Amino acid sequence: MPEQIISGSGIQHPLKVNQDGSVNTNSALNTIQIQNGNSVYVARAEPGTSTGSPSWQMSKQTSSGLQLATTWASGNANFDKPADNLLTSPYS
Repeated sequence: MPEQIISGSGIQHPLKVNQDGSVNTNSALNTIQIQNGNSVYVARAEPGTSTGSPSWQMSKQTSSGLQLATTWASGNANFDKPADNLLTSPYS
């Protein structure tokens, strides 16, 4: 299912979008974003998930000029990592 960011009042909420374009309101994900220099680290999980639980998807978005590169913790986009390791996980 594709996902998109829905913004309102300056707060971003990643939501899953159904195939017909409607928003699946039961699937909002909690998001942690940390900016460090030219990189933004992002962790997403189901609401109520503790940061120590291995249930997070983590990515690193790095900008260089007009280029934006996304890499994933442990080289994959699985929801199987603890967000406590957001800044120290290996990304590829």
